[in-house]
Amino acid sequence: MNFTFTKEERLCSRKDIEALILRGHASFLYPFKIHWILTSDQNEPIKIAFAVPKKRFKRANQRNLIKRRMRESYRLQKPFLIAKLGTLNLQVHLLLVYSASQVMDYHELDCNIKKMVDVLWSDIQKLVK
Repeated sequence: MNFTFTKEERLCSRKDIEALILRGHASFLYPFKIHWILTSDQNEPIKIAFAVPKKRFKRANQRNLIKRRMRESYRLQKPFLIAKLGTLNLQVHLLLVYSASQVMDYHELDCNIKKMVDVLWSDIQKLVK
């Protein structure tokens, strides 16, 4: 299992993020709003971006702490999601927007990321079938 999170796996392109928000699917699973879209990007099975709104967290150190915790938790869950996507030969672009009003500790955030992976997988299966 590869538990790395490389630069190629990050969703950085403004064009891709706008397409994701406009044409993609969205769901809410506290504390995340999940935007996702199936793509034909053959390089990486999953590309992901993390967002924490400045409106809720004025201080950059809080936003950075939350994003750091989200990335770490996702990094540990990523191989399981890639294995599931590999069975259907799919590629996905994801945007996770943190919507809670308080900073969660790592353990809570990790449990919510695990739930997010399960919800995302069930949504993708519904769409593909």
